[in-house]
Amino acid sequence: MTDELSIARLFRVPPDQFTSTRNRLVAHLRETGEAASAAEVAKVPRPTPAVWAINQTAHRDRPAVERLLAAADELKRAQLGRGSSGVAPLAKTYQSAVAALTERSLSNLRETGRATAASFRVRVAATLMAASTDPELRKLLQVGQLRREAATVGFDVFGDARPALRVVRGSAPAPAATPDAAASPSHEDKAELRKRAEFRMRAETARADVAGAESRLRDLERAEAETRKAADEARERFDTARRAAASARAELGRARTRLRAAERVAKPR
Repeated sequence: MTDELSIARLFRVPPDQFTSTRNRLVAHLRETGEAASAAEVAKVPRPTPAVWAINQTAHRDRPAVERLLAAADELKRAQLGRGSSGVAPLAKTYQSAVAALTERSLSNLRETGRATAASFRVRVAATLMAASTDPELRKLLQVGQLRREAATVGFDVFGDARPALRVVRGSAPAPAATPDAAASPSHEDKAELRKRAEFRMRAETARADVAGAESRLRDLERAEAETRKAADEARERFDTARRAAASARAELGRARTRLRAAERVAKPR
């Protein structure tokens, strides 16, 4: 449909060109008699730099987005007791997928000349985490059409799923749970799970920041050593050239003295 094509194009536009491009699209749709589509496009908010960067990543690297969503699904199944692998390795895989997409998104921002502070990394990672677990946001992430940053941070593990029951040998039967209680954890449990996920993500982000800073420091130290070496070599060449110039000036003086002496001898008396 025309409005879908227009909106798809709109999400690829740099943030500073978004409003003017959106207005042109709205005007075009109205001129072609598509008032409903024009009204829909007019409602599309200008994306923040973080959202724009995520959308560009979704357009440029769809397999990475699919890997994130698959990792989120696997982790959710494991936390519900339905997976064949442990929670810890799947949580690491999920966090790595978030970190990879976060770094790719930050790279998109850097390409525009924008500095990427630590706060940007947290906002991008939080939005990716929310988008990987929320059904509606997942659809928008897959097509690179997220419209807003995530309002909440955290990984709502259970959602509307029901954990698998496990029988422990030698234990007394557990009391039957009510349908509502069995269907999902309490609000307090969900809040605690979100907090833990947020802290894990912050720790992962901090580790990534430290690794990045260490890498930049190593690069700068190498550049410093190379510059110092080049400066030392240049200084040696300068000293050699200075000595050679001094020697040449002395030789020139001696040559002039010999010339004057020769001229005096050759001068007629």
